[in-house]
Amino acid sequence: MGINTSKKRGILTETELSFLDRLFVHLKRVVLLQRNLYEYSSKSLIGFELIDKLSQPIILLNLSGVVIHTNHAAKNILEKNKILKIENSNIFLPEPYYTQFKESLSYLELLFKKERLLKNTNLDDGCIKISEKEGSSLYIFSTLLISEAEMKMFGIRPTVMLTLYDPNHPSEIDLHLLHVSFNLTQAEAKVALLLLDGFLPKKIAQKHGVNLDTVRKQLQAIYKKTSTNRQSELVKLLLNIPRFLQEQ
Repeated sequence: MGINTSKKRGILTETELSFLDRLFVHLKRVVLLQRNLYEYSSKSLIGFELIDKLSQPIILLNLSGVVIHTNHAAKNILEKNKILKIENSNIFLPEPYYTQFKESLSYLELLFKKERLLKNTNLDDGCIKISEKEGSSLYIFSTLLISEAEMKMFGIRPTVMLTLYDPNHPSEIDLHLLHVSFNLTQAEAKVALLLLDGFLPKKIAQKHGVNLDTVRKQLQAIYKKTSTNRQSELVKLLLNIPRFLQEQ
């Protein structure tokens, strides 16, 4: 905030400056409250309830790095993977990744303030891969949410979506979803998911304690029901199926 005065008006007196010092404390509080209202009103635009249903770990935050929302899947990841931490609504990462993360947010904030966002500047989604000596790792993908038109219409600051991927704790596809979508039996759905995890038919047969011919017949049924012709097509299809948290 700043105060402008003219040559004719002259500089402010000590009494006036003292009054403004006291006033700024209250003005700052009002501005912060209003900013929070704008940020949290994005809930109706983004749809927190839908985000909570996704089994993909998602964290929403503003450009100051303050966490707005963490879905259930992300909370589960944070309990298992200690690389990323959230304390007092702020994200913390090991160096040098934390500095890199904060610099990217500052850059986006600068573009936003200069009104050069989206239309005049190409902003690519970012990815930070963090690996630690003990074997744990974490991928953090960042995407800017809310279009420039929506920001101008609703007065909302940009929201950043962080998508987390932990190779040691990947999200799983619901077997029921495969049944509803393609009418796969429970056995066929399990075979499809094992293929997605990289198991060969012979290993799947050993894992399920059945003959290899049984698995091959199940694969043919899966291909027919999913309108795919080979394993690579089936894997691509499964990778693009939306994943939702199962109801507890």
